[in-house]
Amino acid sequence: MTKTNGMGIRRKITISFTSLAALLLLSWVVTVFELRRLDVETEALFDSSAKNMELARQMLDALEGQSAAVIRLNFGETAGLDSVFSASDAQINELLEKATVTVRDRNEMDAIYSSYSAYRKEIAMLQDKSVARGVWWFVNVYEPAYSGLLATIKDYMIASQQTMQRKASDLGSTAYRAVTPGMLALVVGIVILMMFLYLIDHYFARPVVAINKSLKGYVANRIPFKVKVEGRDEVAQLKEQIEDLVQSKKAD
Repeated sequence: MTKTNGMGIRRKITISFTSLAALLLLSWVVTVFELRRLDVETEALFDSSAKNMELARQMLDALEGQSAAVIRLNFGETAGLDSVFSASDAQINELLEKATVTVRDRNEMDAIYSSYSAYRKEIAMLQDKSVARGVWWFVNVYEPAYSGLLATIKDYMIASQQTMQRKASDLGSTAYRAVTPGMLALVVGIVILMMFLYLIDHYFARPVVAINKSLKGYVANRIPFKVKVEGRDEVAQLKEQIEDLVQSKKAD
């Protein structure tokens, strides 16, 4: 009897299932990592967008309050308006500083600062009693500066929305990348499983069936036991042991 030097059936099965399990585990780790990163990016995106939108809304509210004070001052009312100007001006500056921290495009903030500087220049002229005021000043001087600042803040809001849309599109690609490893692992796992089933059928099931059939033929009708088995595993060893047994029976 020849000693079996090839890879045994148990080792073949162990390696196959271990490889499949390692592949699935790796794909799971990658998928979890990608999904976690997707969750963090999504949370950061919506948090940043919400902050920018809220800052822009507060700027518009402060600007609206200041505009109402401008109208009252322009037409002669002065009681308590200095405190209104100071409070709204401080609020707008504070909001601008906060927006500078969260904004991604510095050009957006430069445009707001530029528009606000032009707007504040006209407000300073309004507070100067030596400067003529009235409907003409309001329509031809103040209104363009106010409208320009208002449009700039709205552009900032639109830019924040567009940034969120672009990031949302990128997150869609990230989500696809997150599930891709799992899909690839599934496909590869199916391929490995089909290969494993083929190897089991070719190197184990068919030889065992052939050995069983040939052994039955020998026992029932004394048909010579002759089976071809590929490999040097336990099935080949079993075939050789049966051949030795048959030969010993013939000798007897």
